[in-house]
Amino acid sequence: MFCNYFAIGLQRGVVALSLTYPDGERAHTTTLTLGKAMAQDRQQPTTYPSPPRFRRRRRRHSRFRRRHPILSFLLSLLLTTIKLSLLLTLLLGLGLAGGAVWFYNRYARDLPDPRQISAYRAFETTRIYARDGTTLLYELVGPGDGV
Repeated sequence: MFCNYFAIGLQRGVVALSLTYPDGERAHTTTLTLGKAMAQDRQQPTTYPSPPRFRRRRRRHSRFRRRHPILSFLLSLLLTTIKLSLLLTLLLGLGLAGGAVWFYNRYARDLPDPRQISAYRAFETTRIYARDGTTLLYELVGPGDGV
């Protein structure tokens, strides 16, 4: 470990030794204080390290991807297509389910109450008259009415 810069200072009976040495990509400063300041716990001017440099990480590719780039591309294209088709199928299914619920609610309000269906007479007797309106030509009787 080599020191790039050092300084010795004497202030109010206190000896301060400051060493600056490289630590990877940034400089690191260490300050040693000897004398009364240690007992009194005086604040020394704080030196901050330089901000870290953010390096862009290189993405590591698998051995398959390095050896077969075209096949790897086609495989990722296929997987993306499958994902999109599943998403579209899900959205279409949700749309159809919503449409079915809307359709049921739209036409169900016109239906009669299920408790009233038993009181409904589905077939009534039908009489067919001649042109003069008094001669009975034919009479249709419902199956429950009998003859």
